[in-house]
Amino acid sequence: LVARETTVLNYKRFRSPRERRGTSFPHSWQPVPTNYVYTVKISGINSNWEKACVHTKETECDVTDKLEKVKDTYTAHIVSEMLSGTEKFEEPPYAISPKFTPYNQTTIGKPGIQTYELTDSKLKVLVEDPLTPYRFPNKTFKSIREIFKNDLEYTLYYWKDLSTGKKEATTKSNQFEISIDKGENYCFYVQATILSRRENRKSQESNMNCTRHWEDGPAGTYLVKQVNRLVFSCCLLHFQQKILILCMKH
Repeated sequence: LVARETTVLNYKRFRSPRERRGTSFPHSWQPVPTNYVYTVKISGINSNWEKACVHTKETECDVTDKLEKVKDTYTAHIVSEMLSGTEKFEEPPYAISPKFTPYNQTTIGKPGIQTYELTDSKLKVLVEDPLTPYRFPNKTFKSIREIFKNDLEYTLYYWKDLSTGKKEATTKSNQFEISIDKGENYCFYVQATILSRRENRKSQESNMNCTRHWEDGPAGTYLVKQVNRLVFSCCLLHFQQKILILCMKH
């Protein structure tokens, strides 16, 4: 009867391949089986029942390839089957998972900053789409853009370095080009939004980046000379210390 006590935990979040360790889109449950095994059956409203991880003793199953219709709503049955030689039920008991719609319920991973460029009064930023566990026929991973298309929007949050006044800009492409104050350094990060969602709309925030201006005039040249002089002085001091140590040894 312990097999009837199976508890479905949930589907794990929509992780990008860079974040994954092990399976791509795992479904998990408990307890760990003793004298029985599990088989996962999964179906969508518009999909037929399919089996995954047949007769497994694990408590996690990768069901990514069963969730190809991302806008469908899926339910999984975790079937408990007794091992050979033990008591068997006429109809194996099963636990039912919560309903799950990948398009609406997955958590979007962290976008990347592919490149950025600061020229005069313009800041250009190129965003890298997070990848998904779904694959093309050639086995390469699809990005969130292939899944969400025009439903995907990026927001760039930016502010002057050492300032708290944050501004933002949005785009449905991967590129930003914004006007900024000439000669100022800026920090920024990006975040994806799935526009049609009511909940769980925003992705994780990208890593923050900050620009740095390098002066080309006399002041900049003077700074370089001062740095070089300081480095030379440190090397000379280090060299003198070595001589002193050698003299003391003799």
